Amino acid sequence: MGESVSRLEIFLQPGEVMFAGADTRLSTILGSCVAITLWHPIRRQGGMCHIMLPKSTSRKNIQGDGRYAQEAIALLKSCIRQAGLNEHELDIKLFGGGSMLSRYNNSGVLFDDLSLRNIQEAKTLIELSSWQLVAEHTGGRGHRHIKFDIETGEVLVRFTPLPDCGFCQAHPDKGGVTCRSMCG
Repeated sequence: MGESVSRLEIFLQPGEVMFAGADTRLSTILGSCVAITLWHPIRRQGGMCHIMLPKSTSRKNIQGDGRYAQEAIALLKSCIRQAGLNEHELDIKLFGGGSMLSRYNNSGVLFDDLSLRNIQEAKTLIELSSWQLVAEHTGGRGHRHIKFDIETGEVLVRFTPLPDCGFCQAHPDKGGVTCRSMCG
């Protein structure tokens, strides 16, 4: 009979960063937030961060605060160094940034919203790190459930779109309407 392998299941809350070995599965749920996964295919180590905001608006020292994109990336890089890995040998994937509270102008054009800014900031920081993005599932209107198996590097994504209530399109005279109670 085959041996049963014990797996550690860890759910990341917004702002959390985790780096672990092959015996671990990481998961999270993303709306407008984004998650970046990193995986070393030979050493079977990897990590994930759950980014809430592109940048801090506070002047306070936010070093080590994984809620913000730049700090989450810095925390992941620290984990990579501590594991003795070369960060350029990792598979990098990006998920999330679903529009949860879309706002439209009088012409029906989507305003710049948090989800789009989270995606753009994550991509900018990935590029500045000279990392190669190998997969991406971002944007849209809805949320995602992410499961990352560090043993295989596989990331399962379940996207749940939000229903279109028709309120934004039905009331173009309202200008910057936010569909909080009806759409999300």
